[in-house]
Parts: sequence; C-alpha cells; structure tokens
Amino acid sequence: MRKLKILLLSLFTLISFTLMAQSPMDVIEKHQGEKGVDIVIVNEELFNMIESMEMDMEKEAKDIIEGLENMVVLSTTKFEIEKELDLTIYDNLMNINEGFESVKIYGKIKNEKIKELLILTNEPEKDVVNYTMIYIEGNLKLEDIGKIAKSGDIKIE
Repeated sequence: MRKLKILLLSLFTLISFTLMAQSPMDVIEKHQGEKGVDIVIVNEELFNMIESMEMDMEKEAKDIIEGLENMVVLSTTKFEIEKELDLTIYDNLMNINEGFESVKIYGKIKNEKIKELLILTNEPEKDVVNYTMIYIEGNLKLEDIGKIAKSGDIKIE
C-alpha cells in the first residue's frame, strides 16, 4: 500500500509539472499585454514582403529569410522565461556562458532542417536580470545558424 501511495504521488507530481510547462507561444499568450513584458511578433507575410523587395541583400540573407515563417521576441525583467517552458521537447544545440550572461539555443530538427529555433538569454545589469526569448519557426538549414551568428557578430568557437 505504501508503494502504491508513493507511485501515485510521483505520478501526480510528474503530471502537475508537465501541465505547468508551456510552449513558447503559450508563454507569449500568457504574458501579452503585461506591464514590463515587451513582445515583438513578425509573421510570414512580412518575411515574404522583405524577400520580394528589390533590396541590395546578399543571396545568403535572402535564403535565410525565405525559410522563416514566424519570429517572436519576448523580453522582460519580471520573470525567468526558461522556468515557464517545456524544454524537454527540444534538442539543446548550444550553450554560451560569458561571466554571468548566458545564451542557450534549442531546436526541433527534422530532415536536417530546423523547424523551431528557441534562443534564451539572460543578462544581469545592476539590480535586475534581462531575460529574452527569441522563438523562430520555419525551415532553416543548420548552416543558416552559423550565418546568422556571423552576421550578428556572435563568436562561435
């Protein structure tokens, strides 16, 4: 009987944790309109417009934009975004730690293409920590991540 109680308690705890963990879009919907939470949403229509414009843009950049469907950026100092997400459904692609700052990159990869890319950062400043989540949906090639990093002057070693 005691083993059954422990098993049921463990199962209940696991189910409770699973129900609390959310997808990036759930976190965005939950906090949209909240004071101290900034959200930017870029949808596929804008990416299509950029792609079709006659701009002086490198072919690599156009190829990357072509693969994007949605991009959402959430930034806040109010809560630790990572604790609200279910990260078990993603592959951890990269972790970067520099002092107290960190960047974690997660992805869902299918057929050698990244379908979802999730970038989480935290940057301590004086008395607060800035938490940022960048969530991208689309069809990115693995080498596109390197191109994005290079264009943003991010060092990959």
